[in-house]
Amino acid sequence: MLKSNSVADALIERFDLKAYYSTKLRDETRKRLAGDSRFSPRERDHLHRGRCQGPKLAADLANAYVAELHRLTTTLAVTEAAQRRVFFERQLAEARRSCPLPSSTSGGHPDRRSHQR
Repeated sequence: MLKSNSVADALIERFDLKAYYSTKLRDETRKRLAGDSRFSPRERDHLHRGRCQGPKLAADLANAYVAELHRLTTTLAVTEAAQRRVFFERQLAEARRSCPLPSSTSGGHPDRRSHQR
């Protein structure tokens, strides 16, 4: 996910990396950014190591990678939850069509009639 175009594009826009790398095409800028970025999830507290020309930009990019990863995973989680909801709604609708509840004259659920006064 960290190497995805959506994450790279967000960083390119946020830090104006086309100007930083003096590139004209976004694809060139992505390649330069990828070349300057190293991800080490095995090393504690070192998710990103950059080769930028300044510790501030390297730190800012590392923090931005983490923020973009959080944004992307949140978006994916919401999308997955929405897909599950649609699936379950369809399953419920199909179950209602194939097994309709008996209608009652009181208009309520059959179990509620015994509890009403």
